[in-house]
Amino acid sequence: MGSNPHDAYSENSANFTITPANNQSGISSDQKVQIRFVDPVDPALVENNFHLISELDISDSTCRFDPTMNHSNMGMSMMDTLKMGHIIRYHATGGRFTWSDGNKLCTFTPDSLLKSNMSYMIYIGKGMMQSGMGNMGGMGGHGGTTMQENMMFHFRTK
Repeated sequence: MGSNPHDAYSENSANFTITPANNQSGISSDQKVQIRFVDPVDPALVENNFHLISELDISDSTCRFDPTMNHSNMGMSMMDTLKMGHIIRYHATGGRFTWSDGNKLCTFTPDSLLKSNMSYMIYIGKGMMQSGMGNMGGMGGHGGTTMQENMMFHFRTK
């Protein structure tokens, strides 16, 4: 893979893969997110650093939790650490995690159906990326292989 932070992860370049794939579109509203790791991982570390966020929640200008928090679009929010912290804390999609295959397969099931024709971001926090778990310390960015603190994958529902 090149050094472009927008390169998508392939099974040959990472110690985990995510379904749906980065930049995939036409995703069903009942889609679950799966992360398959090469080696067993600590479920708590993954669950504390995994967040599913819809574009609607990021761009909603009327935040019911903090009226002074000016939401904008997904691109602008990702560049603002304070705003991303707020969005993760108050606006991430709720759901439950299930584990299988000896803690190598994590499935996140949202509490409700995903909104149709909506962009979603899978945001993986720096706690997981810097843990060394599964040798992930050097990964980050938008599905790329450059060193970052966080990792983001995007998909769009049909």
